[in-house]
Amino acid sequence: MKLIKVTKKGNLYFTLSNGKWAAIYPKTKYVRFKTNQDNPYHQGPLIYQVKKQFKDLKEQVEYLMAYEEKYCKNNT
Repeated sequence: MKLIKVTKKGNLYFTLSNGKWAAIYPKTKYVRFKTNQDNPYHQGPLIYQVKKQFKDLKEQVEYLMAYEEKYCKNNT
């Protein structure tokens, strides 16, 4: 997992080990992932938003690390 961008609003964008990107939004407490599917309504990727709202940034990063360990490392 590699941090690729930090926006003015504090959003963190990562590239996962399988090449997909993920984003952490500290203000709204959400984590989003790019999926393999295309969005049928727009010209772009389908984005999956984790339904759980996290307590803090640490919990968001821990979730993202666990997601990468479980779903991304075995697929590379």
